[in-house]
Amino acid sequence: MLAFMKGKAVDFFMTFVALDIKLWMVDSLGQALFNYCFPPVENAYKGLLCQLKSMAVHLPNITEFQLIQKYWDGAETCI
Repeated sequence: MLAFMKGKAVDFFMTFVALDIKLWMVDSLGQALFNYCFPPVENAYKGLLCQLKSMAVHLPNITEFQLIQKYWDGAETCI
């Protein structure tokens, strides 16, 4: 499946799916991939959360509390 992806789709796949591919079904992968690549304008918070989770995967020393703090700091600018 990865051979047919590029850009944001590859970023999503490598960040979330490749870590444990057995957890993903084709329909749930398609929906999550679509939401990642084409986030609704009114749901900027979800895009911010995806970005933070992506960074947290690559920086394992970030705690869940720090992730939540960054989320709310970013959300504050959107409100």
